[in-house]
Amino acid sequence: MEKEKLTSLKKNIELNTVQEIVGTVVYGTNKIENILNEIILEKVKPQEVEVFRKVFLNSSIIGYAAKAKILINLFESIPKDLYNKLMSLGSIRNGFAHTVFENKMTITVDKGIVQKPVSSQFISVMNSSGKVIEKDIETYYNEFKKLYLEVEQDLRKL
Repeated sequence: MEKEKLTSLKKNIELNTVQEIVGTVVYGTNKIENILNEIILEKVKPQEVEVFRKVFLNSSIIGYAAKAKILINLFESIPKDLYNKLMSLGSIRNGFAHTVFENKMTITVDKGIVQKPVSSQFISVMNSSGKVIEKDIETYYNEFKKLYLEVEQDLRKL
């Protein structure tokens, strides 16, 4: 199994452009999917490993969520929240990959005095209840980084 860590996940948000963040999130989720592939291969032990990897585990045939479901069913003892974390990573990835980034300017007036305007970037994503909500890019990215490291560690223990 590949042991490489995503060092770019440790960058501070100010050092990243939106494109770098999107790239890091997509790349990180792909790395998790590759770890899932390797775990499935180790557990299933197909006769033709490369055919199984290139065809059956191809993302256009079996997607990320299906691989997470396969993983959960291959192991009797697995961290309870691992599946939920995997699904959250996938949702965050989709949020960054498939939405338009928007800017928001907040101006606060306190006792007639205008405070310094605060600019933020956000994306609109659908939550698990099907409602579209706004997510601050920095907060969402930090959520991804935390989940990525937890999931990677959990998967390496299997």
